[in-house]
Amino acid sequence: VEAALDIKRGKYEEANRSLEKGNQSAFTRYNKGLLAVLTSEYATAKELLAQNLKVVPEHVKTHYLLAIVSARLGEEEAVLKHLKQAILLDSSFKEKAIEDLEFADFKEAVSSL
Repeated sequence: VEAALDIKRGKYEEANRSLEKGNQSAFTRYNKGLLAVLTSEYATAKELLAQNLKVVPEHVKTHYLLAIVSARLGEEEAVLKHLKQAILLDSSFKEKAIEDLEFADFKEAVSSL
């Protein structure tokens, strides 16, 4: 919980230290991936988030964040794959994705999900 608060406060080094000491829950793995995104370490983020999905394949926020990472890397197929899964798990993510500027370059494809 402390790490999540540090991330919100922009205290990334403190968050990283807390996450390294933490357990390996889905929450911890997700936050490690989020921290990697926020520090523009997209390859690391992609790896961490993919690991999280291996353990918790229905973690909707991990799918959504992987879609964001994929968008930043210009990987349209992965964007759509992870958004589709997020929407299947929680339909409210469709409207969120349509309005999210992260997916502006994929708006037409996202709208058709």
